[in-house]
Amino acid sequence: MTLDVAVAAELPPPELPTADVFRPWRPGPAAVPGNRRLTLGRERWAALSERAAKHGGTGSEAVFTAFADVIGAWSRTRGFAIRRDDASTSSAVAVVQSDVSAPFRVRVAQDRERADARDAGLPAAFAFGAPLRETGDSLLIGCHADTTAEEGLTVEWHVNEAALAAGIADAMFTAFEQLICGLADVDATWESPDTVPLPAGQALRRAEVNATEGPLPDGLLHDQVVAQCSRTPDAVAVVAADMTLTYAQLLRRAVAVAADLRGRPGGSGRIVAVALDKSAAQIVSVLAILLAGAAYLPLDMAQPPARRGRILRDAGARFVLAAGDDARNGEWPEDVTAVAVDEFGEVADAAEPPASTTGPDDLAYVIYTSGSTGVPKGVMISHRAALNTVEDLNRRFAVGATDRALGLSSLGFDLSVYDIFGLLAVGGALVLPDSGRRGDPAHWAELLVRHGVTVWNSVPAQMGMLADHLEAEGGADGASPPRLRLVMLSGDWIPVPLPDRIRALIPGLRVVSLGGATEAAIWSIWYDIGAVAAHWPSIPYGGPMVNQTWHVLDDLLRPRPDGVVGELYIGGAGLSMGYLGDEEKTAYRFVRHPETGERLYRTGDLGRYHPDGLIELLGRQDRQVKIRGYRVEPAEIEAILLAHPAVKDAAVVAHPDASGGLRLAAYYVGIDDDVAVADLREHAGSQLPAYMVPSTFTALPALPLTGNGKVDRAALPAPAAGSDAGAPDDGGDDAPLTEAERIMAGIWAEILEVEAVRPTDDFFLLGGHSMLATQVVAEVRELFGVRVPLRLMFEDTTLRGFAAAVAAIVAAAGGQGTGEGEV
Repeated sequence: MTLDVAVAAELPPPELPTADVFRPWRPGPAAVPGNRRLTLGRERWAALSERAAKHGGTGSEAVFTAFADVIGAWSRTRGFAIRRDDASTSSAVAVVQSDVSAPFRVRVAQDRERADARDAGLPAAFAFGAPLRETGDSLLIGCHADTTAEEGLTVEWHVNEAALAAGIADAMFTAFEQLICGLADVDATWESPDTVPLPAGQALRRAEVNATEGPLPDGLLHDQVVAQCSRTPDAVAVVAADMTLTYAQLLRRAVAVAADLRGRPGGSGRIVAVALDKSAAQIVSVLAILLAGAAYLPLDMAQPPARRGRILRDAGARFVLAAGDDARNGEWPEDVTAVAVDEFGEVADAAEPPASTTGPDDLAYVIYTSGSTGVPKGVMISHRAALNTVEDLNRRFAVGATDRALGLSSLGFDLSVYDIFGLLAVGGALVLPDSGRRGDPAHWAELLVRHGVTVWNSVPAQMGMLADHLEAEGGADGASPPRLRLVMLSGDWIPVPLPDRIRALIPGLRVVSLGGATEAAIWSIWYDIGAVAAHWPSIPYGGPMVNQTWHVLDDLLRPRPDGVVGELYIGGAGLSMGYLGDEEKTAYRFVRHPETGERLYRTGDLGRYHPDGLIELLGRQDRQVKIRGYRVEPAEIEAILLAHPAVKDAAVVAHPDASGGLRLAAYYVGIDDDVAVADLREHAGSQLPAYMVPSTFTALPALPLTGNGKVDRAALPAPAAGSDAGAPDDGGDDAPLTEAERIMAGIWAEILEVEAVRPTDDFFLLGGHSMLATQVVAEVRELFGVRVPLRLMFEDTTLRGFAAAVAAIVAAAGGQGTGEGEV
């Protein structure tokens, strides 16, 4: 029962659910004021002491262990320090670390040397036979126990009601009372692996939340797409820049490619790669691979050839479908055959394709994601798993033949699975952006209006870019898409103001949050975002979808009580088959629950249940950092900053400081230019402990994004300054700046946060990206009163080229400016 004092000194206080945990959405149960009291008569106390002696302890140790076990069940940390007021010295710290086996699930060390320095701030205290000392507001729960010859054991809890989340103290004391009585009355309690089970009411609520049984699909991912080709052959299926395909044309082209694959040795029943950008040919290729009885593997041509080759070798893919030039010049491995899809025509008729030997539980696609070790890992998804999600979404949101979706996500991002197989399964149409303008919100807005798009499916940042564009264009006065009815946001944090921003621009929208993991077939949790209160720290993650389950567990796979942070696990029909060729990683991430036997995916995300059954997402477990000895999750700070009414987006990272430790740096995007750092610091300080308040706050016009539209924290500038590294000098930097170049240089420098911009500097080499480009265009538009298409930022990415293009537009408009005048 002892723990080395050196180890003890490193353990933090217990982290109990404090008052603000349940405030965001709906309040928890009302607290009952006053102390809690438990009494065991002389006979039961004697029985408890006798059973404790059989297990090598004393009655007082059993009471303390029970108290520590309950604190541990409601603490975010398994190892923690509790103040002991019954020590032989004036004070001491009892350090508790959970053990895996019964009995006496704690190991204790009296850390007297550090006690006086640490005990003042500890939130839990225990005393047996001695009074609890007076403390300030830092003490949340004090447990005082004593015995008398007349009454036996008396235990009283002193609770700081205002500081704890509502209902937490009652639930904890009930668990403590049950545990003490069990230790006194039942031998089996001493051997139980889980002496503090989930409170009965919470266990019932979890069961209700996860009772998601519904129709389980028994077909293939593409079956309904093929059936739709027979039902509505002349309806439009795909609208792309290169061509528009009806359902009959889509099927005829796919059958032609599938026949070619079937005729090649190893072309069916295997994994076939697709290396095509957004185009009708990409959709044809995906359908063809499935028709051939193979599984498709998205491959990004922007990746270095070495990385593409590694993925192809890892997947065992012998064929890749590509555009003609890429097929011929793509630097493919020697054992890989590239097939030029655009050289295929259509079969003579739309006859039913050959019968497939593929089953619902066979592989449908493999998506490679970044691995923590730097080696990509291939996630294997079966037909049934993906189809379960697709059919759930279509039923839930009544997606049908009159719907059209804008396919923004790359094929290697699994949101694209729904874009293709969700819309085409019900007779809808998929609208694809021009591959050269995928990052242009002006282009998106044009497509939405021109093609009557009704369904939007993207990461939040892309919807934020559309909102920025529509606001710059004057809102809904002819610029916003009139038919858009459903917005599905997933893949990253949703800024709290975003749902109301876009609804103000496009009234009547239904905005939905979706979540999950690539390893769980696109999505597995959802939340219908209604009215958003200004005080919300984040958008709720929500509850599980059909035939899927969600759990918040500790590291022993025990459920965490309401309000307590744990790791999120996903179960149910959407789970991946595992990682291709990596049994070790599969075994680590996909586990069996020791009691229920349910197969679960360990997400690596942190979250907590609320009393109403909703899950709150708190960020990645592997983003945790240690600040002054405390474990800190930057996502939790980001959520607080996003709750500030003047903040549109935020990111928090840790940077090394002069002492060799870490300091927190916050980056934020303001709704306007009037965000004061002092206000943000005060806002954060009012809701976070001092060690979690960032040291620096850096304003950015937009957060940098990865290719999938997620925040690229690695690309955030150093807190002290931005970068001024541009393109290599081509000898033209000594030429004097034209008036247009001078004005554009000032805009670029301000938005990119660099000191100076040279005429030959490249916007994207300076750290720019599509969202910052949107900011530049908006600034130019406001300054000169002319419409500047965003594509100019991508056509000539140097300052000189962009400035010349803007000058030409201003001149064509008559040279009338609204700010600086003529250029």
